[in-house]
Amino acid sequence: MQQLSEMASHFLQQESARTPMHISPVIVYDQSARKGGKLRYEDIPTVFKRNLHKSVIFRRTLSGGAMGLDTPYWMEDRDFDLEFHVRHIALPKPGDWRQFCILLARLQSRGLDMKRPLWEAYVIEGLDKVEGLPEKSFALMLKIHHAAIDGISGAEIIAAIHSMSEDMTPPVVDTWKGEKEPSPWKVWSRAYVHNLQRPVNFFGTMLSLVPAIIRARKVSASPRDERRNTLAAKTRFNALISTYRVTDTLLMDLAEVKAMRKALDNVADPVERLRLVNQSAQQSNAFSNALGGSVMMDISEILIPQVLGWGFRLATIAAAQTERPMPCHVVISNVPGPQIPLYLAGAKVHLMMGMGPLLDLMGLFHAVISGAGVITINFVSCREMMPDPQFYKACLEESYQELQLAAQHATLRSESKPKHKPKAKLKSKSLRKANDTQRVARP
Repeated sequence: MQQLSEMASHFLQQESARTPMHISPVIVYDQSARKGGKLRYEDIPTVFKRNLHKSVIFRRTLSGGAMGLDTPYWMEDRDFDLEFHVRHIALPKPGDWRQFCILLARLQSRGLDMKRPLWEAYVIEGLDKVEGLPEKSFALMLKIHHAAIDGISGAEIIAAIHSMSEDMTPPVVDTWKGEKEPSPWKVWSRAYVHNLQRPVNFFGTMLSLVPAIIRARKVSASPRDERRNTLAAKTRFNALISTYRVTDTLLMDLAEVKAMRKALDNVADPVERLRLVNQSAQQSNAFSNALGGSVMMDISEILIPQVLGWGFRLATIAAAQTERPMPCHVVISNVPGPQIPLYLAGAKVHLMMGMGPLLDLMGLFHAVISGAGVITINFVSCREMMPDPQFYKACLEESYQELQLAAQHATLRSESKPKHKPKAKLKSKSLRKANDTQRVARP
């Protein structure tokens, strides 16, 4: 039994029907060359069953919490039911890419059952006719609550259900046991002690926070602050989001992107946009580093979890009603994935994507994931904010094509430059001294 951190509890406080807080890796598999032919659905729950012991996320659920006065506990679910978590659906015919994206968006918009372990897996068939995907392909969509997952544990789950060979994972002896829920006395007594400590933590955090903010402001300030402020605005994504989602994905060849990155030094127009993004990211990093990660984390520890959740909701509602420029509009999450071949029950990983949660005032999420030689940019937004996701995808494709063209021009200019003859190597000091001696001694 383990008590949640304040930050993980904050993700639970943000959970609502409009803002489900789960992260969703989406993996497409190629089984055209699978040994034994097409995969049976029954094989996939078997894979999960044989690998449950590799990650604590699979079988732990929430308990306690003292009605929001303290953070809840993770406990091993004695009533764990694998069949509830692994589900089987099919894409309706004709089964094209747009239908695939619509299905993913609908699944992403539905929250998890908060009384069970906070994950679900959907095996999606019917992708045979989807353009760009191999024959006999299928997808696996995992939905895992942000309170239970971060970058490390997310990679842990992906590694748990996959193997580096086509062979099925052999059975193992699983000694796992469920746990009893914590007693009310334990839950409320610990909540009482923790809340007695919060006033002390409050003054300590404030003493550290104020000078840290002043220091961070000095570090991040630059002569271009005035120009950067002119870029601040309130966009369509700075509003309260609905329960409906849209999504789509841009696919890029990883090797091509790496070549573009090397070729695009000191190139105009499209690169200038990248420079502005890079400068903004560097200034944000400078501010964060100067502020200090521990101070930022301590802020969540000085307020009662329920009060923090209420305060956050009230603040976002108030901000949504104003016309003032917002400092943040979208979320971009970059997750490097494995570049080695991976298999699920003998089916090879063909494509990896990801979908993230939306928040009020930040109604656009980008997940940038590399894996299997491909980089994917998946975006998720509120349907009311982005009624035409295909248009937004076309904008991303246009920007990418601009960078491709700029990289080609940069490469051609580099190849057309005249090559200078290498300069003669300087002679060693001792050899130059010997030559000088000979010139002096010469009659």
